[in-house]
Amino acid sequence: MQKKITPESLNSIAIKASLKKYDSIITKLEKSARKGKNGIVINYIPDILVVKLREEGYYITTYVRKRSWYIFRNKMVRYYVVKFKKAR
Repeated sequence: MQKKITPESLNSIAIKASLKKYDSIITKLEKSARKGKNGIVINYIPDILVVKLREEGYYITTYVRKRSWYIFRNKMVRYYVVKFKKAR
């Protein structure tokens, strides 16, 4: 018999799959903190990591930039800014 797949089990599988990316984001944040900065800019973050980082209290904002692609083509590229949580 097969086990039923629940949304919670799918969520945990997705988090386990993107754990390496999560660790790299946290280490980049630690390195930027040593330099005196309060955040980093990242090209791509999976949606499941955005939710997890927001639950932990990090601020994530997205912005889009035009990037020229050959002579007359422009491509919209999405970037994410991850900042530390504010101390109160």
